[in-house]
Amino acid sequence: MNALRRQRGVSLIESMLAIAISGWLLVSGFPLTQGWVASTRVRDTQGLLAQGVSRAKAVALRNPGGVSGNAAAAMLCLDGGRLRLFAATRSPQSAAACASSGALWSATLPANTSVFSGDASLRCLAFSNRAASVAASSGGTACASSTSLLISSANQHASVTLY
Repeated sequence: MNALRRQRGVSLIESMLAIAISGWLLVSGFPLTQGWVASTRVRDTQGLLAQGVSRAKAVALRNPGGVSGNAAAAMLCLDGGRLRLFAATRSPQSAAACASSGALWSATLPANTSVFSGDASLRCLAFSNRAASVAASSGGTACASSTSLLISSANQHASVTLY
C-alpha cells in the first residue's frame, strides 16, 4: 500500500533544477537587455536633438534679437547632459550665446549618452536668421558648423543628420 501512496508537492531536485534553469535564462538574457537599453537611449537622444534643432530653427527665423548676416540668431547648447536653447537679444543687441540663464527651452539627455560632431564632443549649434547652420562660438568654445552628428551609448552608435 505504501508503494501506491500518492506523492504531493515538488521534490528538492525538481526545485533545484527549476532554479538553475531560471538563473541560466536570466544570465544569458542580461546582455540582450543592455543592448536594448543603450539602443533606446540613442533613439531618445536623437529625438531630443531633432526637437531642439527644430525649435532653434523656428526661433532663428523669428529672429527676436534682430541680428543680421551670419550672426547667431539662435543657439542650441549641450552642457552636462542638458540641451538648452538660447536666442539673440535685442537690448542690448547681441548674437545668441550659451548662458547660465534665460534658456527658451531645455531637455535632459538620457544618462551615459554622448553626442559628437566630427571628432569632438558637441557643445553647441548656431543658426542664422535664415535658419542655416553658421560657424559661431560661445564662451570660447567653437560651435559645430554641421548638423551631421554621431550619437553613442555603450556599444550602440547612430549617425544622424538633422535638417
